[in-house]
Amino acid sequence: MRINLIVKALLIISLSTIYITNVYSQCNQPVPPAQFTGALNQIKTKTNDRDKIRTAINFVANNCISCQQLIEVSKLFPDDKKKFLIARRSYANIVNYDAFFEVYDIFTKMSYAIRLYDFTKNFENGVVDKDFNYEDEPVKRNDYSGIDFPNPYGYKGPIGINCKYPVSDNDFIFILKNIQPAHEDNMLYTLKDIVKRNCLSVAQIMKLAFQLQTDKNRLDFLIFSYERSFDLNNYYKSHQLFNSQYYKDELFSFINDFNSQSNNLPNINCIVTQQEMNEVLKNIKDESFTQEKVKKAKYLISIKCFSIEQYRTILGIFFMDDEKISIMKYAYDFSLEPDRMYTLKDMLSFPSYKQDYDNFLYQKANK
Repeated sequence: MRINLIVKALLIISLSTIYITNVYSQCNQPVPPAQFTGALNQIKTKTNDRDKIRTAINFVANNCISCQQLIEVSKLFPDDKKKFLIARRSYANIVNYDAFFEVYDIFTKMSYAIRLYDFTKNFENGVVDKDFNYEDEPVKRNDYSGIDFPNPYGYKGPIGINCKYPVSDNDFIFILKNIQPAHEDNMLYTLKDIVKRNCLSVAQIMKLAFQLQTDKNRLDFLIFSYERSFDLNNYYKSHQLFNSQYYKDELFSFINDFNSQSNNLPNINCIVTQQEMNEVLKNIKDESFTQEKVKKAKYLISIKCFSIEQYRTILGIFFMDDEKISIMKYAYDFSLEPDRMYTLKDMLSFPSYKQDYDNFLYQKANK
């Protein structure tokens, strides 16, 4: 049963007596529709309730959203408590407070509508700190649950600048414990300074990034830290820190662009073991959409030393010629055997694509 209409009307009347402009928010525009749809899909893919509510809260807490977008996110959860947590955590980022009265209709119990109204009154009176993480909200700085941290031990791939081996676990724990709570901008400065002065593994950099609360600042920090990290081939795992697919794509694009420029990384001979190859294939297959699979494949090609046969295995994941040829062309500049890339032509089904690939190889050979 929806909120009693009389009660809802009283809430709307009460709301009309408070500020309904964006004086509490620095948000003017909601996230673009494509980014919002991606975030919704990401929330939907979570299989357990803990991960699902954490992903939803992190999204609304780190992005500017409209009331309608908040309602759409809330609809993914059947119980009022989770809806309340999401609505409360999003309040500082709402772009159209004048429409917030519509949000109260998401609840089936009147008590939660009253609780949300009380929260907004307190917030507007300065009682509630919008940056405070409530105990019943599963959003914590050092909550590493569900994160797959890469293991740097035994790593033999490309390494970062002046980073021969990462600091020990004990030294890193000491560094982590000595980080003082600070405003987000000051925290970002502190973390960058730590990276400047230490050789860190990707896992250690990821744990530092957890000290930051927004996807935007985490991306800034990860881009800054990339060429200074020890196990560069593991850097793609840092995408787990983002709640929004937009920022994951931005990270992958940065790494792809960086690696495609010659002389950026040390010239180190490397091979991809069968165990690593199995992980590569799993990472590609785990993407929900074909376009994301292609992006992931290109990213991994840019950071690993695949053989021709391993390229074949990767291409075998894809069904369409346009997907395969896009990857084949991209892989050329990263191949250890560019003179054998022509052997991949039989992975294509249609003559037009085979001819296109021949023309591509001809242009590469005659540059």
